[in-house]
Amino acid sequence: MKELESTPEDEPASGNLWREPTQERSRRRVDTMLASARQLIAEKGSESLKMREIADRAGVPIGSLYQFFPDRTAVLACLFSKYLGAVNEVLRERFEAAASIGQLENLAEDLVESLYGLLLDDPALVDIWTGIQANKAIRHLDLDDSRRNAGFLFDSLRKWVGPKTSDGRLWQACFLICDLAGSASRTALGLPDEEGAALVREYAKMVSAYLKSIIDA
Repeated sequence: MKELESTPEDEPASGNLWREPTQERSRRRVDTMLASARQLIAEKGSESLKMREIADRAGVPIGSLYQFFPDRTAVLACLFSKYLGAVNEVLRERFEAAASIGQLENLAEDLVESLYGLLLDDPALVDIWTGIQANKAIRHLDLDDSRRNAGFLFDSLRKWVGPKTSDGRLWQACFLICDLAGSASRTALGLPDEEGAALVREYAKMVSAYLKSIIDA
């Protein structure tokens, strides 16, 4: 039987995939669970992740884990969303602070190379991302992230774009840049390091040239 310890202050998260704690004690417990899940993914992969193993590694009753996460899909979704939330905030601040189109073009290139670097340094994150892509129930989280980042880039670029480029085309360009950055990075990770890095650099150059073509239209 699942041991439930819910309180009125523990509220369902977006999409009701997991329950977000608001009490400090609950937050610490959930952080421990997530850290344990991440360790297990790094060791065994997301496909082998089991709820009982997460609870055992975290040193909590299995019911406490189920209180916040109904299944492993919810655990993956939460790990992915929390990581992306931190990245989104950094990107938003950097795009908003750009004072010229040149800076924005450089930031767009940095977005591609920085994402690849993060994935290269964190095998668990790669596996979590792959698990998200393979799961139809939560695949939208990746698209939602691309839309958020595209929104930051769109808002920053809009004032620099020529009169021939519509908002619709600019939005599509920003979305493609952000979404394909993930695809390019994941492809590069499957290649030898030198080849993968060269592929990512080439995509970054394509992003810069693409933006120039749209801005100058």
